[in-house]
Amino acid sequence: MRILFFKFLKSVLFPIRNATPPLSEHRKENILPLDSETLLVLKFSGWGSLLNLHPLLSSLRASYPKARLILVTFEKNRELSRHLRSCDKIVFLRDSEKESFPRKMFRILSLAWSIRRMGPQILLDMQLKSRKHLSLFLGLFSGATVRIGFAKGNDIGRLTLLTHPVYFNDHQPLAFVIEQIQLLLGLPKILTLPPSFTEPGAIRPETTHHNSFKSLNSQTTLIINPNASQLSYERRWPITHFSGAIQKLLSRNPDLQIILVGSAEEKDYVSELKGQAQSGNDRLTNLAGTLSFDGLIYLLKRAGCFLTNDSGPLHLALMMGIPTVALFGPTRPDQVSIGFHPSRSIFLYESIYCSPCVHEIIRPPCGGDNQCMKALRIESVVRAVETLLFRKRTRIHPEQEWNPDNSQKPVFADTYPHGLFRDPPFEENRSHSQAFTFKNHSDFKSPRRLS
Repeated sequence: MRILFFKFLKSVLFPIRNATPPLSEHRKENILPLDSETLLVLKFSGWGSLLNLHPLLSSLRASYPKARLILVTFEKNRELSRHLRSCDKIVFLRDSEKESFPRKMFRILSLAWSIRRMGPQILLDMQLKSRKHLSLFLGLFSGATVRIGFAKGNDIGRLTLLTHPVYFNDHQPLAFVIEQIQLLLGLPKILTLPPSFTEPGAIRPETTHHNSFKSLNSQTTLIINPNASQLSYERRWPITHFSGAIQKLLSRNPDLQIILVGSAEEKDYVSELKGQAQSGNDRLTNLAGTLSFDGLIYLLKRAGCFLTNDSGPLHLALMMGIPTVALFGPTRPDQVSIGFHPSRSIFLYESIYCSPCVHEIIRPPCGGDNQCMKALRIESVVRAVETLLFRKRTRIHPEQEWNPDNSQKPVFADTYPHGLFRDPPFEENRSHSQAFTFKNHSDFKSPRRLS
C-alpha cells in the first residue's frame, strides 16, 4: 500500500515539476499573445460571485476572439452558466457535503486530469477567500506556464506558486478587485449584462407562473429574499424582523403584493416566515423552491422593489438595475461590487465593532447571535422599501443608511494594475534587517501586459 501511495505522489508531482518553470524565469520574459492560447478560468463560488466575473469574461472574448476560453465552476452554477456566452466551454465540479471524502477526492482528481488534457497555457485563478487550495492544486496540475491569481501578504503558497500573484485587498469592492486582472491583461472595461438578460423572449418563465407574472404591477410588487447561503447564515435578517416588516408594509399599503423567493433547500425556512407574517392575508405569496434561475430573472424584471440580505440574488438585482434594499451586517456594503450599483438602491448597515466577520475568522464572535443584523430596525427597512417602491419622501434613519463615497478612487486605477506583486525595490546586497531605499519610479519594471 505504501509503495502504491508513493507511486501516486510521483505521478502527480512529476508532471507538475516539469510543467512549472522557476518563478524567476517567468518574470524575466514576456508572455505570449493570447489570440492562439487556451485560457482557463477557475471560479468555485456561488453564482453571486460568478455574476461579477462576467465583465472580465466579456472583455477577454472581445479582446481575444480567437482564444479558447474555458470556465471551471461548481455544478450548482449550471443554470447561470448558460448565460455566460463568452466561454467556449464550461466544466462543472459537483460539490456535495453528503459525499464521502474518497468520492470527493476522486472527482477532484478526475477534474484535474481533464483540465490537464485541455492543455491551457494561461490560467486565471479567481478564488478570493474560499476553495483557494483546490484552485491552486488544479492550477499547478493543469500544466499552465502562466498562472495568475489573488493572494494576500501572508499567503506564502499562492505567492510562491502563482507566476503572477495579485494582491487581494478585501477592503475594496469586488469590481475593483477583479479590475486588477483586467488591467494586468490590458483589457477594456465592459460593464454590460449577459445578452440573454435583456433579449426579448430569452428568459422563459415556468408555465405554471407565467400568467400570474404577466398580471403583476411593478409599482405595487415587492420581491423578498430572506435567505443567505450556508457560507454564513449570520447574514440573514432575523425571521421575526422580516415578519414584522411584511405585516407593516401590507397594513400601510393596501395595494401592495409581496412575493417570497428562495431555493428548494430554503423552502421550509421561507414557509416558516410566511406562516408568521401572513395572518390570513392573500397578498403574500411564497414561490420558494418553484423558480428556476430564468424564472427569478423574469420575476425581478416585474418588481418595483427587491428586499434582500447579502446573497447571490442581491448581485443579480444590482446587475439588472432593479431598485433594491440590501441588508448588511457580517459583510460590509463597500465590499459588494458597485459597478452595477443603481443610484436608487438603498443599503442598510449598522457598523458594530465585530463587523465584518465573514471570511475573516472561522467562527463569528457572536456565535450565531447576529447582533449586527438585529440592530437593523424594522421601521428603517419599511421606510427604505416605501421610498423605492412608491417614491415616498420618507426619512430613513441616517445612521443605518450606508452612503458610498467613490471620490477616493486612485488616479491611476484605470491604467495601472497596482495589485501585481513585484520584486522588492531594494539593493540586493543590503541586509533585510536594514531599512531599504526605494528606487526611482523609472527604475521599476513596468508590469507585463498580455497583449
